[in-house]
Amino acid sequence: MIALTFIKHNDNSYFSTLGLIFSIFGIKRIRQYFVITRSEESIKKQEIAETDERIIMLQQKSATLSFTISSVLSAIAIFVLHILDMPLYASIVAYVVCAYIFIQVICYFVLTKKY
Repeated sequence: MIALTFIKHNDNSYFSTLGLIFSIFGIKRIRQYFVITRSEESIKKQEIAETDERIIMLQQKSATLSFTISSVLSAIAIFVLHILDMPLYASIVAYVVCAYIFIQVICYFVLTKKY
């Protein structure tokens, strides 16, 4: 998707915007990596930041909250799409929500066996 954005002229604004955003975040991540690896002090600070329990807890809570919000908004979208007489789109959103929940259940069982 990212390669198509830069190699081939793409008329789909969704893919070109998404590819651009991924590229920007990738470049930002590479830049952060080079800045961090310049000194031992920066490496130690990064290791502490990555293993800080508070930051890990906040990341987990934000992931859980964003999953919950996206699931609720998707469920609302299903009803709205049915009301607007768009059953195909409502079905697609419903399948996506089911896939989210299925992946969450699989992850739950994998993590409960691991920990």
